[in-house]
Amino acid sequence: LSFYPNPALDFLSVNFISEAGKTARISVFNPVGQAIAHKYTETVSGVNNVTLDLAGVAGGIYFIQLELDSEITTEKVIVQ
Repeated sequence: LSFYPNPALDFLSVNFISEAGKTARISVFNPVGQAIAHKYTETVSGVNNVTLDLAGVAGGIYFIQLELDSEITTEKVIVQ
């Protein structure tokens, strides 16, 4: 799981590797654990790139979570 830019402004590009035909869920959580956004995407074989719209999200620290198959990966991102 990787993403850019960090810190982010209006969008965040999320990159991850997957097999084709899987459904991935990308979620954004605030520091107290409340989900503020979810995005589902069908994956392709290899590198996948998903853009999250962060327009209107207040500045601060957030957590990006990728759920793919039974694996969950979480990373910190800063929104300006």
